[in-house]
Amino acid sequence: MSRWGIGPAFTLLTLAYSALVIIIHRALLPSTRMEFIPAPVATGCGVVLVALGVLLWVVSLNALHRAYSAGRLVTDGVYAYVRHPIYAVFIVLIMPGIVLMLRSLPGLTIPVFMYLIFRALIGAEENYLRATFGEQYETYHRRVGAVFPRLGRFRE
Repeated sequence: MSRWGIGPAFTLLTLAYSALVIIIHRALLPSTRMEFIPAPVATGCGVVLVALGVLLWVVSLNALHRAYSAGRLVTDGVYAYVRHPIYAVFIVLIMPGIVLMLRSLPGLTIPVFMYLIFRALIGAEENYLRATFGEQYETYHRRVGAVFPRLGRFRE
């Protein structure tokens, strides 16, 4: 497996589904717009989510590339809380932020789709990590959530 893991397949499937959702949203306007959220509030919240997501994505990507080049498993920083932060920021922060900025009701299905695709594909990446890092990865896997931090982790 390359350093990109399931990223290319995850991205292509997400883009295809997102394009379909945007077409549906545009075709059914204005009935599919989140009118119950004022535009300035939706835009402001969306910008904050996207900015935080991009910041965490850059931090996660840099840590992963350094660890991959060194042949080690990264388990510190953001990775101490989430095993797959690069995917998580898109599912939990960036895409929901974009959906808020667009105020698209059908867009709410995109992060759900992304999570389902992630769950369907991530097994291959995790099998690679198990084969490469053995018990170190098993211990890490048991301790840290894949996309969402485990609540007990914050008590440590």
